[in-house]
Amino acid sequence: ALVTNLNRTLALLEKTSKNEKFAKILDNVALVSGDVELLTRRMRGPEAEKTLDLLHRLLFRLDKLDEDSIRKFFQKDGIRARLF
Repeated sequence: ALVTNLNRTLALLEKTSKNEKFAKILDNVALVSGDVELLTRRMRGPEAEKTLDLLHRLLFRLDKLDEDSIRKFFQKDGIRARLF
């Protein structure tokens, strides 16, 4: 039974590997996998830890702001001139 199932699986793989759409999907999966590997590798270093810590601190500082504070900030002449 094991050999029969293996033969069926191999036949199915051979059949699907000739399908252009399936081949394209496999190529895309390989590309995404490579991108994810690069991203996760870079996220393991000390610089990534510093960046994540900075993002965390910035997000929690932004949480304390409200609409009035943000409006007041953008109403300042220096900020408005630099942005617009």
